[in-house]
Amino acid sequence: MTQFYLVARSLHRAIVASSREGDLVFDPFCGSGTTGVASKELGRFFVGAEKEGEYAELAGRRIGAAVRGGVLQEIEEAGPGV
Repeated sequence: MTQFYLVARSLHRAIVASSREGDLVFDPFCGSGTTGVASKELGRFFVGAEKEGEYAELAGRRIGAAVRGGVLQEIEEAGPGV
């Protein structure tokens, strides 16, 4: 497992535990946008702040490429017992 996978998995768990689909998630230190990607994949809205231009651009590209509800759709397709 890569470090990114472990971070993303932890973020997914934290977001699911602390919000509902359609809620707003705010990350005041957005960085490369991992929280934004996880939020979008889980059907949440996202607002992030990042002062470094390069990171803000990277976050925008990553979040833009993420599929809204993508993780939720994978769970539904997998069926019960997953």
